[in-house]
Amino acid sequence: MLPACILAALALGQAPTTLAQAAQALEPARSSTVVEAMQQERPERCWLAGEYLLGCIRGGNLPPLVTTGPSAANPGILGQPGTVVLFGDERVGEDVRSGFRLAWGKWLDECRTCGIEARFFWLAPRSDGGTFTGSPTSRPFIDGNTDRPAVELVDLDGVIGGGVSVDADSGPLLGADLDCRKLLCCGCNYRVDWLTGYRFLYFKDKVEITENLVSEDPQSVGTTFRVNDRFEASNCFNGLNLGISASRWSNQWAADCTARLALGCVHREIVINGSTVATPPGAPPLFSQGGLLALQSNIGRHDSAAFAIVPEFGVGLSCQLTQRLHTRVGYTLLLWPNVARAGDQIDLVVNPNLIPPPIGGGPSRPMVLEQSDLLWMHALSLRLELRY
Repeated sequence: MLPACILAALALGQAPTTLAQAAQALEPARSSTVVEAMQQERPERCWLAGEYLLGCIRGGNLPPLVTTGPSAANPGILGQPGTVVLFGDERVGEDVRSGFRLAWGKWLDECRTCGIEARFFWLAPRSDGGTFTGSPTSRPFIDGNTDRPAVELVDLDGVIGGGVSVDADSGPLLGADLDCRKLLCCGCNYRVDWLTGYRFLYFKDKVEITENLVSEDPQSVGTTFRVNDRFEASNCFNGLNLGISASRWSNQWAADCTARLALGCVHREIVINGSTVATPPGAPPLFSQGGLLALQSNIGRHDSAAFAIVPEFGVGLSCQLTQRLHTRVGYTLLLWPNVARAGDQIDLVVNPNLIPPPIGGGPSRPMVLEQSDLLWMHALSLRLELRY
């Protein structure tokens, strides 16, 4: 029987005189076949994904901001029988909101043992509030001189008419990270990666209270007042990201879970503003700094920083639609401590001597509280991923 190399050479139309010549004739065909096989089996090196997010975040806590009562004797004083809180004394902003997440990654070697991945997510802001009128309507506070509940009248027949509007905005919440993926272990249907990188988070919320009043008092009838209090809190986190990502697959289905832990600093900025504009009939408006809960004792910009540990957990189930196209449904939970919320900065203890026009004396209240809280976010996601 002739050797295989001689038969192959004959098939190529050559007449080898030695085994070496026959083997040399076969080599180009064999090399070409191997290269084609390697090209067909080579995995995709990059991925690009877009996700729709449907989630919610922990609402911000608000003190009682607008009240009503049964009569002129009790127009909404806290702690009195018949007082009803029209807005506040609860958490707001926990409604479901939409968002998105984008991801891009690349393996740096053919064996996919080391790679990089960048992600960005955004959750839309939510707004709560309303406008409140009707006699009686009041804004409650605690008198700093007597430590007893009191009110500022907004609408009371024969005294003052008007309304108060409250706007409590929560968000947006956004974040980004850049991670290096390093293979820890793998098998024929699973792999585990170590993640190391950088994480950024940003969140901002606001509470604004505005009164539009007209005096019905005979001594100042027709005089209009516009009273405004505004509280803003923004938070920015920068830190080191550490984590583990594991996945397991069978045929076209795959399950994954990821745990990340970011260690860093959260910078908090609290901005408080207040103003009162009084306009007597036929006279120019008179502007004064300070409203009711934002006075000269707490107005301004206040910065602080704190160390924070931010964990994130995610799970998902994906399906391979085509060779390059994959889809995934997942769930994400993010916990962010030491976050300043606008509602937590509202001090209900007020020194009436500082309300415009101020006369001075008494305690320096309201004060800057600089309180912080835990912010959590959880979301469902629907992902479409292209691998190339």
